[in-house]
Amino acid sequence: MKLLGMAALAITCVGCASTKAPTAIQPVEPIALSQVCVASNPKVVVKDFLPVLQDVLTRRGVIAEVYHEGIPEKCKDVLRYTARIYFDQQTLLKGISYASLQLEQRGRGIRTVEYRVTKGMSLATTNPSFPYKWESTDKILNDLADRLILRQTNIGDHESFFPL
Repeated sequence: MKLLGMAALAITCVGCASTKAPTAIQPVEPIALSQVCVASNPKVVVKDFLPVLQDVLTRRGVIAEVYHEGIPEKCKDVLRYTARIYFDQQTLLKGISYASLQLEQRGRGIRTVEYRVTKGMSLATTNPSFPYKWESTDKILNDLADRLILRQTNIGDHESFFPL
């Protein structure tokens, strides 16, 4: 019995001593989307989250219909969202600590993008890939949408992925 316990401990420690680096997650390409049904999330207390989300989608050429009471069968693409806020006790300011957009097609989750503030983030950063602690809702949702949805039109440039 003692030998069995020693063998289990040795196997566990071998896993702890591994120096193999984790596999890097490859970024996925944004997908083309012309319309989406947005499932309203009443638990999100960020007041401007849903209006800003709708605006971000519109700027990408995506028609968004918001549903507050369930999603109808006609919706092929559904966008669900989550956001949490935090209160910084040093500055007495609130900000978004976590936000995610989840895209489903025909009831199956196909893509999720996230924004997350980690403990110890500085008040400012010069690295554009590092999230800034006090980003606006618009900036956060634009960044998430850029990773999730391919722009259908560039407003002002009159470019489109759809031939006229």
